[in-house]
Amino acid sequence: MNKYTIFCREASGEGTMFIQSAEAETWQEAAREVLADCSVEWGMDSDEINVIGVASGDIEIIDWDDDPQSSGVDIEG
Repeated sequence: MNKYTIFCREASGEGTMFIQSAEAETWQEAAREVLADCSVEWGMDSDEINVIGVASGDIEIIDWDDDPQSSGVDIEG
């Protein structure tokens, strides 16, 4: 089994992101699993959600800011 991190967003481009890791033989299998979980979590049909990214292996998200009113992550530290 391989570990993948899947990134999902509403197909409309609105709302927030859903990020979840899954172990599967292929990234497509992992994406389908995470898409199903996202669908349940958000109470939406899976066809209303897009998988917009896939990462392989262990990753660590250090900072994330998807607030549309924000200017993004503070990189000046």
